[in-house]
Amino acid sequence: MPSHTVHSALIKLFYTNGAPWCWTAWKDITGIHNELFPLEDALLPKGFTRQDAVEIQSYFNQYNAQPTEDAKIRFASRNKGDSIPGRKKWRDWVNMRWKEWRIHGRITDVLTTGNLHPSMIMASDKLGSWPQGETYIPLIVDAVAQDLFGVESFDSSGRLAGEYRLITQQLIQRTWINIHKQTKRSKSRLLVLEDAATRAFNGKHSFSCWLVFF
Repeated sequence: MPSHTVHSALIKLFYTNGAPWCWTAWKDITGIHNELFPLEDALLPKGFTRQDAVEIQSYFNQYNAQPTEDAKIRFASRNKGDSIPGRKKWRDWVNMRWKEWRIHGRITDVLTTGNLHPSMIMASDKLGSWPQGETYIPLIVDAVAQDLFGVESFDSSGRLAGEYRLITQQLIQRTWINIHKQTKRSKSRLLVLEDAATRAFNGKHSFSCWLVFF
């Protein structure tokens, strides 16, 4: 089943009571203390021109008009022959700011503190394969929401309100996927280094034997 990317998820949240841009904790993280699309140019988010804001807001409206969840995800993922300039502008802006705001790192820190980092799960449960995020992410969603959104996003029971839970889980899922990719790259680099070290050792050993024989 397709899931939201970060930039798609943020649009989905935007059409749920203006989240997360309305919450103090998120404002403090991003430095965006006004609306995402303010009327005054001086209040526009960092990196936005008025033209950017107009085109991105138009893209938001077209996204929201899609009839189903899957249609929204497909609409957000298009990139070839794109006739909607706001789509690429929003995607590029979010990707840049996501790193600047260190959202991936913050989610990773919460997973680690909660003993739910996938590498920790593999080690403790002695799993031979990468743990499925769908199994563990629901256990940490409230802690991540508190770190990113603050208690303003919680309901009267002290949990992340129901309308935000699924999309927040999908944000965490993106981090889960990124951790998996990083782990695979690190493992590949380690194997390359081990192979190079073995080749170097064998070559040196063979050369030494040849000298002794000579």
